[in-house]
Formats: sequence, C-alpha cells, structure tokens
Amino acid sequence: MSVSTNSIEASIDGMRLTIKAGSRQQKVIRSGVFWKRFQFARRTTARIEQVKTALYSRNISFDIDPNLFGHESRDEKITFSLLDNDLKQSRDHIASAEFALSNLGEVETIPDSEAYHFSILFRYLFCSDPPDYQFTNGDYGATTSSWTYHTAIAISESCKILDLTCKFESGGKRDALIETRDGEPQVLIAAEWEWNWHDVLGKGKELEKLRDTCRKHEYSHGFLLTYCPQTQYPDFVFTVARNWQQYFADLEVPPTLFLHTIAFDQQKKLREFSCLKTLVISGTQLQEWTDRDFMCYTRS
Repeated sequence: MSVSTNSIEASIDGMRLTIKAGSRQQKVIRSGVFWKRFQFARRTTARIEQVKTALYSRNISFDIDPNLFGHESRDEKITFSLLDNDLKQSRDHIASAEFALSNLGEVETIPDSEAYHFSILFRYLFCSDPPDYQFTNGDYGATTSSWTYHTAIAISESCKILDLTCKFESGGKRDALIETRDGEPQVLIAAEWEWNWHDVLGKGKELEKLRDTCRKHEYSHGFLLTYCPQTQYPDFVFTVARNWQQYFADLEVPPTLFLHTIAFDQQKKLREFSCLKTLVISGTQLQEWTDRDFMCYTRS
C-alpha cells in the first residue's frame, strides 16, 4: 500500500492534538500500534525518515535512540512528548551529550521490551529453586510432570512481577498466552514448553504453533522451553533459528523467539541437567545469553 507524505503528516497532526490535550503533554504508545497507523506494507528506511521528519517538524520527541527508531521491538513502549522551545533545547543538549559519550565507547540503547524482561525474570525464577524430591529408591530428582508444573509456576510468577496476565491452555491450546492488562489486552508472548526436543520441529510442531500465533497476533513474540542433550544442542539450535528466520523473512520487523533450552547428559534412566541456555532470535540478529548453571536429576 502506498502512503503519501501528506497522509503521514495528517496522521502525526492528529497524534499531536491528542498529546496536546493531555495534562502532561505526553503519550505512551506501543511500537506496533504507532506504526500500524500509517498502514505501511513494509517499513522502509525512506518511510521511517518521513515519519521522523514529520515528528520533528511538529516538535514531537520520542524517548528511544533515533538510529533505532523504526527498528525497535513491536511491543516496546515509546513515549512521545510535545516540546516547547526550552524542552527542545534540552533535547538537543541530551543529543549532544550522547555524541560526547560516543568518544568514550559505543553507546548502546537497551530496549524497554516486556518480552525481554519476561525471559530474564523467567530464567532467574526457573533456576533458583528447581524441583528436587526423594524417589522411593532413595535417589533425588524430579519427574517430567514436576518440571511441567515448575515451568508454569515460573511463568506465572514472572507475569505477576511485570503486571501481565497469563492464560494457560488458551488461543488454540497454546501452553500459555501472556497479555497486557490494558482495556484492550494484547498478546505479547505465545509460550510453549516441550519435554521432547524432537517435537519442536517434528510430531508436535511446537515451533509452527508459535509461528501461527505470532502471525495472528501482530505484537506477539515467541517463547519456547525444551530439553536437549548437550551433544545435540548445536544442531538443534541451528535448525530452530534457521526455521524461525525463514518463517518471517517477509516481515521488516519480525517477532522475536526466546529459545530456552535445558542441556542434559543421559545417565541410564536419569537425565542430569547442567544448565539453562538461552538464544534470542530477532530476524537475522542473534543473542546468546550467558548460561545459568544448576544441577538436578530427572527420570526420563
């Protein structure tokens, strides 16, 4: 769909009136909601610059790095503010300070994304108190169902801390849908957890389920927890990342997949868990987080 400069400016004019009517002359808008107003078929560099120009010409600022504007996560909250001349000078001063800091090192803007915060919290809660019970034969460890409940509890607690809602077995039987508490709730994260890593791409098609949900809910990201032998992890994570990238190759800003994998070694009928590995897949950008170590035995 072709969007003219006049159409962009008219949309920004309407947004400016809304901001001006507020007592603080500010408005917080999710990235996906903001960009949807322009009805771009694709978010090209030229179109992003047109939007920035329209905002600047109307003295509207935003609180993220201008170089990242238009490429931020779809669920990132952006604060738009109407500036008077003094505030405009203050904004320019801040920009100059950022330029000065760049002489000391690279200045990186950390995304204010609830999906990122959620995975960070989940990792701490999941690894902090793993299930460890005494079996009838005297061994210690946990069963498959114990880990299922443990995962659900860690997800639920993460939601509470971030003031999000969690619906289990919802949205086409996704293991969980994590939503905002807005008047019109938005699905931020579609979550699946699977004991058998083969089912992620095989019989269970867990990755395809997440793909379909992220296609259906424009602002959502994927969350996948599974278990994989240490020796097979490199091939497994490569295949998942490649497939996720291919699923959304047509999108300028694709949904992110937060892939959490418990690596284990097999000892007869027991799995010896050693660490939780996390890979974040955002288009062609990949982030490998530091492993979180923990030790636990589980009946396979």
